[in-house]
Amino acid sequence: MLKGARFKIALALALFSSILTPTSAQAAPLAPGFESVTLALITDNDFAAWMGDDKNVTRLFWQNNVSWYDQVAAMSNQDVVPQIGETYIYVLAMGGDNYTGIAGGPGTGGQEDWAGAINGKSLLTYPGAQVAIGRSTTDARDIRLDGYLLLNNYLADWYSSAGDIAWGSYSPTLADVRSGLSNAIWSPATESNHPAIASPRTDCTVSCDNASGPGFIHKGWDFPDGSAVVFRFPLSAAQLPVSATNSQVVVDWNAPTGGETPVDYLVDYKESSESDSAYKSFSVVSHPTTMETVTGLTNGTPYTFRVAGRNANGIGTYSVSRSVTPVGPPTQPLNLSYTALDNGVSVKFSAPENNGGFSIANYEYSTNNGGSWTALSPPSVSDSMTISGLTNGTTYQVKLRAVTPYGSGSASSALAVTPGVTVYRSTTYSSGTLDSVSGMPSGSTYTEGQAFSVAAAPTRTNFRFMGWSDGSSTYQPGATYTVAKSNVNLTAQWRQSSLAGTTNSDIARVLTWNIVGSEAVDATVSSDSGNSSVRVVIPSNSFDAGTEIIFWRLTNQNLSKATINNSYDYLINFAVSWSIGDDVSAAKRVLTARSPIQITVKNSAIQKGATAWMILGGVATSLGAATQDGEITVSITEDPIITLANVSVSNTNSRDTSEEARKARQAAIDDARREILRLIKLGKPISLNLLNAAEIFGGTEKSISLINSDITELSKTAKEDISSVEKIVFKFKTIDRIARGERVYLSDLQSAGIVRADSIYKKSIPSALRRVSTSRLDTFERIQSYIGEVEKKIEERKAALVAAHEKVMALISGWFAR
Repeated sequence: MLKGARFKIALALALFSSILTPTSAQAAPLAPGFESVTLALITDNDFAAWMGDDKNVTRLFWQNNVSWYDQVAAMSNQDVVPQIGETYIYVLAMGGDNYTGIAGGPGTGGQEDWAGAINGKSLLTYPGAQVAIGRSTTDARDIRLDGYLLLNNYLADWYSSAGDIAWGSYSPTLADVRSGLSNAIWSPATESNHPAIASPRTDCTVSCDNASGPGFIHKGWDFPDGSAVVFRFPLSAAQLPVSATNSQVVVDWNAPTGGETPVDYLVDYKESSESDSAYKSFSVVSHPTTMETVTGLTNGTPYTFRVAGRNANGIGTYSVSRSVTPVGPPTQPLNLSYTALDNGVSVKFSAPENNGGFSIANYEYSTNNGGSWTALSPPSVSDSMTISGLTNGTTYQVKLRAVTPYGSGSASSALAVTPGVTVYRSTTYSSGTLDSVSGMPSGSTYTEGQAFSVAAAPTRTNFRFMGWSDGSSTYQPGATYTVAKSNVNLTAQWRQSSLAGTTNSDIARVLTWNIVGSEAVDATVSSDSGNSSVRVVIPSNSFDAGTEIIFWRLTNQNLSKATINNSYDYLINFAVSWSIGDDVSAAKRVLTARSPIQITVKNSAIQKGATAWMILGGVATSLGAATQDGEITVSITEDPIITLANVSVSNTNSRDTSEEARKARQAAIDDARREILRLIKLGKPISLNLLNAAEIFGGTEKSISLINSDITELSKTAKEDISSVEKIVFKFKTIDRIARGERVYLSDLQSAGIVRADSIYKKSIPSALRRVSTSRLDTFERIQSYIGEVEKKIEERKAALVAAHEKVMALISGWFAR
């Protein structure tokens, strides 16, 4: 019984032991392995290799501590196992001879050299290789020689360590190297593309003649004596066991050595910052395949990978993990907007959401929808840029893309831009008075350079609208106005109805009365050169206190002829106007006299039956006829121009005095002025009748062709301004008056351009014109020539007087000397 029990226990233990210790035929696969990546370097004289990212070094990887002789003898290699975030191998090559600062040039004896290989591939042909050539910022420690940025002044005790460097025992610190490479500028450095530095040497002792092994091709990079230079190489081209490309990583492993053969492999990955519990399975790869491409990764994010074999007995041991960061081009800039500039645009944007694993170094732009690209110079990583050299008004399709050490990124969506600053100017209309005005137009907003039609005329009781003034020119309704570089205010210009149809040269102020209280006025004045006397009797309380009453003398008959009858000879021409207010503190208004004003005109030339008219607002109304020779008395309650001719008319009302007729008259004048401007714009002549209809008086059948000739010489802007025509007509009216022997005033001569404003003989010229025989002064040129003669004679007389004065003074001085 005991013996049977012992047997059963022994059998159970044997079975349990077989479960705990399986035979080799029942085991899961062993762990897969990764190939080593080896770096080989040789330098005359010393080197240090560093790992880093696209900005700078991050850790020391390999510090050489032997002389170049031993480097040649040993030709040692180092396995490259990147850590998280490391994307570049940096090589600091150091020359041991004393630094001279003399440019050596390629192949010059005494220069230093170095060479290297990764996995048997020469670093002289390594894709993406770069060399430090400068710095984007300014630092007094920088040295640039033979195209290189030298780190000499950044490395501790560099100049006193020439012996250590020569024997390969100098050890730079991480902090010093990082300082030396801060904001470094990099340039391509392959045998076929090295724009900043000399071609590799083929006659060097160390790299060319003594280095041997896979990847050494009897060539080496040449660099200055006693200097420290830096090259770098992207790991993406190193064929690492886990090698990164754009948004993906190639995982390349070796099958387990020994143990059971896997049926397939599990490829797992995670972000390197996550814990091991975050590993995810990407795929199952059937044996004997030992490579997989893990896709869908985010550029710039470090990932960690592992692989395990699997068979019927289960999942084997996982490999050691390897980490790498996928890199690629940056994504597209976003949210583009722009502001138009003069011949350019300012573009605002957001940086790419992903930089592809490298820091953005610059931006490029295209103005033709990606057809060609221009890099910003100097480089800029700001979120705005100015694109200049564009044509205003032309639409461009602008695209942007970021640039990193990897290359140019994805292009943004196109943004349609149109350069040219749109400046808006406001146009306003002002009444020009504190008085009540009807029909005032409202203003508007226009772009700079835009043309618009000037608004219609407003109306004001007892005043006539003369046009809109911008401060330098006057424009009639309907005229074209072009907006300039400032806001525009057009102010209504008014002329009292009593003086409507005249210009300043047509009238001369003779006497002014300012009513005080309720005073009466009884005064006699001369209306011409002394042939006529005019007695003005204003009853008491006819006007409010403060009313200004002006007696004007008319210098010609033009208005009377145009308004009443062109064939009459008007021997009496004067005006009496009044108003109250100054349009500063109170509105300027014209009121009807409370009592009739009696005016008695005496002139020996007045014949019995002669007719007197008043002209008000361009409308003539008969005031009555003379009842005796030499005198006429009329009464008025409005302020008119008064004229008289030795004619008898049966119809005493030559014009309808209704308000409708006045408006019609004004409309006719405005139409005539617009027609004048239209004809001028078309290059056609204007007639004398049209000038008179526009109440631009002074032209004659003789002068109308000369007036048209002067109009053709006006500038384009002046041809749009009716006042330019008025000035030309006035010029020939003044010439005509001089030719007829009429008295002209200095202001008339200056307005007509006959006398310069700066002439020092202003008072002498009008009197000289009155003394000369006027038959010879019938053209502008002849008048100017005569005035020139007058000025010359005055100068000669002045010189003679000065000479005589000096002679007299000399005689007096001599007499006193005796």
